Amino acid sequence: MPVTLVLIASIMLLLYTAYLFIIRFYWKKEVAFKTPSAEPITNVSVIVPFRNEVQNLPQIITCLLNQTYPKRLMKIVLVNDHSEDDGVEVTKQLIK
Repeated sequence: MPVTLVLIASIMLLLYTAYLFIIRFYWKKEVAFKTPSAEPITNVSVIVPFRNEVQNLPQIITCLLNQTYPKRLMKIVLVNDHSEDDGVEVTKQLIK
């Protein structure tokens, strides 16, 4: 019985050693992946509905324009929801 146990242990040790060599072999063959560029490519539209927000419009537009997203990919749409103040005139002045 001890000879059988030694034989089984030797075979298991041999198989484990072979397994480790296979893992080491394929580990070195690991393919380096290229990281995609971090430059955004998606167009983004920001829709800002406003009604009687003349005091907040300059700050909203300024904050949107100060974003780090590329300006060529960003569109800002201001929607007047029947404002009763000078919001439309303020937005026209800010656009100029």
